[in-house]
Amino acid sequence: CQEYIRQMADEFCQKSWGWFYKLQFLYASFVLSVVSYFMPPIQTTTFGPARNLPIEFTKFLHANYPNPDLSLQDVADYFYMSPRHVNRLFKDFFGASLSKTLTQYRINYAKNYLIDTDFSVDEIAVKVGFSSASTLSRLFKEVEGMTISEYRFRHVQRKGGQ
Repeated sequence: CQEYIRQMADEFCQKSWGWFYKLQFLYASFVLSVVSYFMPPIQTTTFGPARNLPIEFTKFLHANYPNPDLSLQDVADYFYMSPRHVNRLFKDFFGASLSKTLTQYRINYAKNYLIDTDFSVDEIAVKVGFSSASTLSRLFKEVEGMTISEYRFRHVQRKGGQ
């Protein structure tokens, strides 16, 4: 800081061409030095320039799919991006919007529960992040082309026949 003060004094006394702008630059540098000396470093999450966004998005969805309130804004905030940019990237990487990708994740997890457990549809809906069993049932039928009961029955038969 003493060096900045000395340089500012020299510029002010000499007043050579551009002295005022040099003085402003030195003053700003001085203030930043003082602030950085007294302020602790801010911890931020950085992913680096070489991050693999599809993998990072996938990890985030796997960690957060049970949250029924998970939103595009949550993903955008986590990755320090705008919601519009996140949705565009999801469409580029996964061929669908975040909402549809998240629904597909939840349906896939629900299928695992249907095959591997005796949980009720209500319990599964809660575990995979759907707001209700009726939402799970409706979306399951749209995605899989069959009801949850039909799916469970077919897979229970396969497991029993092996």
